[in-house]
Formats: sequence, C-alpha cells, structure tokens
Amino acid sequence: MKVPFNDLARHHEPFKDKFHEILSNAIETSSFVRGNQITKFEKDFSNLVKVNHCIGVANGTDALELALKSLNLTREDEVIVPSYTWISTAESVSNIGANIRFCDTNPDTFNICPESLEASITQKTKAIIVVHLAGQPAEMGTISRLCKKHNIFLIEDCAQAHLAEYNGQLIGSFGDLATYSFYPGKNLGALGDAGCVTTNSAEYADKVRLLANHGCKIKGIHLIEGRNSRLDNMQACFLSAKLPHLNQFNANRRKIAEIYNLRIKNKYITKPLVPSYANPVWHLYIIRTDYRDLLKDYLNKKGISTVINYLRSLPENEAFQYLGTSIDSYKNSMHNCKKVLSIPLFPEMLDEEIDYVVDSINKFNP
Repeated sequence: MKVPFNDLARHHEPFKDKFHEILSNAIETSSFVRGNQITKFEKDFSNLVKVNHCIGVANGTDALELALKSLNLTREDEVIVPSYTWISTAESVSNIGANIRFCDTNPDTFNICPESLEASITQKTKAIIVVHLAGQPAEMGTISRLCKKHNIFLIEDCAQAHLAEYNGQLIGSFGDLATYSFYPGKNLGALGDAGCVTTNSAEYADKVRLLANHGCKIKGIHLIEGRNSRLDNMQACFLSAKLPHLNQFNANRRKIAEIYNLRIKNKYITKPLVPSYANPVWHLYIIRTDYRDLLKDYLNKKGISTVINYLRSLPENEAFQYLGTSIDSYKNSMHNCKKVLSIPLFPEMLDEEIDYVVDSINKFNP
C-alpha cells in the first residue's frame, strides 16, 4: 500500500467546481487585487478566531515581518524566537533590522520553553515570537505573564495551529498580534501563497494595513514607507470556500491523532505529549526515536511517506553563525532534531491507510 504524507488532490476534490467558478468569475470581471472578496474573508476569519481585526497579506513570512514592523523596533532591540521552528520566524526579525535571540524549546512539546525564555530576556528584549508548532499550543499562561512582567510585545506565530486552544481559549488571541500562513499544506490552505495578521488593536491593524500597501490608504498618497504584500482576490475566495469546513478538517485530524495515540505501541517510539492545557489541531504528528533514519527507510520501503521537518535547530544553521551564540544553549532542540519524524496525518486519510501506518510502525524492530 502507498500512503502519502499529505494528499492535496484528495483534499481539494470536493471544492473543484467551486474553484473553477471562482477562477472563471475572476477572469470575467478582471477582479484580481483588492475588493469585497478580501474584506469578506478578513471579516469571516477574524470572527472565527475571535479577534477584532484581520489583515490579509501575501504569505506567512510577510505576516511576521509586517507584525514586527508595526511595533517600531530599532536596530538595538532584541526579539526572542524558539530555536526549533521554520526559519521564517527568525529571519523575519533580522529582515526588519532587529536582533535575533534564540531560546531553547521544551523537549516533549517542541514549543518554546518558558524557563529558557525567561533566562533569555535582557534589557534589550522588546518582543517575543511564540510558535505553536505542529498544531500544539504553547504554554501561553506563563509566557503571557512573562511578557507583562517585562513589558515585552508578544507575537503569536499560528502558521501551523489554526483554531488550536490553550485552556479553552483560541490561540492567536493572547498576544499583541498573531500571524497565520495559508500555504497549501496548512490546516487551512490556499491554492498558493497567502497569509494574514490578526490583532485586537485598531492601531496595530491600521499600521499593518499601511505597511502592506505601500504606506497608503488613498492611491498615490503615501503616509509611510511600506511594501507590497497583498492577499489577492482569488486566494481570498479559495480560502473563503474552505473556511466553513476548517472545524471539520481539524476534527478529522484529531480523530486520526487519537487513533495514533491509542494504537501505536512500540518501545522504540515516543509519541507526542499533549499537556492538559492543550487542544491541538495536529498539523503534524511528530514521533521520536533513537532509530529515526532506520525507521524512515523502513516506512519508505513499505510505501509510507514521512517528513523530517527540520534537519537542524536554527542556531546550528550556517545562516545564523554570525550571531556567535553557543549551540550548547539549545540542547533540547538539537537533541530532538536527530530523533523526530512526522508520519502521515491529513483530514482525508482512509481507515485502511491509518491501520497500515499503525501496524507498520508497531512492527518496526531495529
């Protein structure tokens, strides 16, 4: 049997007629950029995630950079980011002219470690980007208190965690701003690049809108220097078509994760830890083993696709050697990078595919 890591063709099959209608309408009306379609999606998404404002942008990386830019950080300011995540979280800091400061992650949840975070705070720390990795909410109670204690801005990177909950509260509603990616493989994905910034602050919302649209509200009148990072109409329409189904997509993911949690039983495999405060949305199901490469090869031979999402922690990458930080400070991230493997989990997985993955993993014996 062949089991894909994700199957976007299967995922999009029920929407094909609607997508063709959207494309045809865009061609007929020449409506490609701006318009009511974007306003509708922004309103619907902000209502769904229970925040006041949503600003559609070109992609998740732009969302991070624009959120940071809205805080008026200087070249002397530091922004703390987790050492185990996708590079966008870190490079957005340097791209807006601030300084990256890494902190270690929790060995079991892969999210930012509150103890390491507190130890990383300096007088130059002005913001923290907390990532809800793999659909698992970070420990927002402690992190929020630390931000208030030290008067630090809090940005939530929700790229992998649409509608995850911390103690019953939706992630993305804790920080000053939150960012989302709608890359096709996300829990809510467009048919190309797309993203958004959300916030409860009208001031930050206005600033992000200005920055994303060349600094202008009226064409040709530029209030600040900005950039071009707009969500286009067709992607907004594609997202609007899928948005009412997001809760069901997540429910399907939770059902599959529950089966994995209950039925995967192999002494060489460590399953994901779900803290009592967490209601994850399982963008990824990440297992750990001391025999990661052997397991990956074994599953590949059985036709089961797997992914190693991050081969190295961010501080280990050549891109960040200029920071001169000791990688020994990020032992949890370094340790996990050598052991983690993401196995197939997507909303349309068939029962026989789930059974095959479980049975294959249970029979693994290095």
